[in-house]
Amino acid sequence: MAYKGEGTATSVGGSTLSDLKDICKYHGWHDTTTAGLAALTNFINRTLQILSRLGPWPEYHKRDGTISVVADDEDYTLSESNIQQLGNIVRANWTTPLEIIVGGLDEWLLKVKSTGATGKPTEYAIRKSVNNSGEIITEVLVYPKPTDSETLYYCYRLLPTKLVNDSDVCDWPDSRLWLLDEALSVRINSANRDIRGVALEGADFMANVRLALSDTRTSYMPLPIEPLIDKRHRSIREIPIQTI
Repeated sequence: MAYKGEGTATSVGGSTLSDLKDICKYHGWHDTTTAGLAALTNFINRTLQILSRLGPWPEYHKRDGTISVVADDEDYTLSESNIQQLGNIVRANWTTPLEIIVGGLDEWLLKVKSTGATGKPTEYAIRKSVNNSGEIITEVLVYPKPTDSETLYYCYRLLPTKLVNDSDVCDWPDSRLWLLDEALSVRINSANRDIRGVALEGADFMANVRLALSDTRTSYMPLPIEPLIDKRHRSIREIPIQTI
């Protein structure tokens, strides 16, 4: 099977906060006071957060995380901020991921101070905090204490970028704006504007989510530009002669 062409990394633009506010006003958000518009901004950000959890959208589900482990260092701050969930942590040439320390930070500290084992890390705990800018910072604490340098790999799920100013562009792509439009409409027209986002977990809206995910998933599959030709059942006369 032959594939031709070249690919380059792309970024898909989304709508601005101002655009999303206009959509909400169209669907019935009538409070345009200063307090009302502030609540509308929070409402839009909250809707994006709920949508990001409803499926493995490529804008938020990443698989390129790395940790550069060095000898005698047990704690590592991940370079990505606003990680909502951390997936498996693995190392090259190992078939199983590192195990999560069930007891969290307390058990990790007990292991480090009481056992003090060294070698290749086989377990880890997670510590999260919020910095002065409101960003979620994630630290990975490994055990045993590393004795060599190596690279660990992980996947993770990000929170949507928070929209503050009207010119801010959301990272939800315009190719799926129809689903975001529907989500805003459903929540606005629900009781109390669906504070907890329960309306988006109903069967009707989840059917739309599955439809959007089916389009997203098929984009990962390459399309052959030349059909695969099976020559096993052809006669000698049907196979072209190749010269050297």
